[in-house]
Amino acid sequence: MRKVALALSILAIPGLAAAQSRKGTPAAKKAAAAPLAPKVVVAGVRVVGPGYGPEDNRTRPFNYDPGTTVVLAVRVAPPYAFVEIQKDQSSLEMADSQGTVLEKPEVDWNPDFTKDGTVVLVDLDADGLPAEGSSHVAAKGSLVFKVSSGVKTIKLPGVRLEKGTPIKLGTMALTITEVEDGSEGPRVTFKGTKAAVKGIKALRAKDAKGSPVEASWSHAGGWDEEYESGYRFKMAGKGSLTLEFDMYDGLRDLAVPFDVKAGVGVPVQ
Repeated sequence: MRKVALALSILAIPGLAAAQSRKGTPAAKKAAAAPLAPKVVVAGVRVVGPGYGPEDNRTRPFNYDPGTTVVLAVRVAPPYAFVEIQKDQSSLEMADSQGTVLEKPEVDWNPDFTKDGTVVLVDLDADGLPAEGSSHVAAKGSLVFKVSSGVKTIKLPGVRLEKGTPIKLGTMALTITEVEDGSEGPRVTFKGTKAAVKGIKALRAKDAKGSPVEASWSHAGGWDEEYESGYRFKMAGKGSLTLEFDMYDGLRDLAVPFDVKAGVGVPVQ
């Protein structure tokens, strides 16, 4: 019996061919951001002893209340940036070099941030004082921050600088609650949730002709979930503006553990 070889041909179907092409040539992956690797160093230390004289006329060292403060500098590399500290989730223990625990340690709720957000200075305070002969102050715990991995810009044309004007920032919102006349232009207060106000990295403005209008930050504050932030606009009158908000994006919590000894020597930056 003679064997017959059968040849089967498969016609190229466009959709199938495209699928095979995509499968055979994977799309280039977007480069991942560098991993978060925060660095912690001691930026300063302050020890203030008791004052002298009666309570109503006491002379105090540095004109400050008695206690101990260690300042930590925490740094991340771009594109990451610190947005705010989560004080309630942070922890702290402080002691002197002889092991004596310092009373009432507390993480400051209002640290200082650099303009680009890559460095934050945090005060670690205690009411207690190191014992005589101590060589350093030890501080141990964890600082929890809200950090961002980037910035997104939201452009809002035709914004009237009037009380009650709503400002829509994606899923968040602000309201203009106050407009005051200044020598060079109005000072405008925006109010909203803590997430909305703290989420603003920068604000720019342009007039109806597209020319830049100088906008400078003037104040900020708030409690719980009601916050406000004010800006001065250098302009004549109170005409409508195009506002561009740079908003922190890719927010996440970051716990930064630390275990440091603060002496009189200052580390090189």
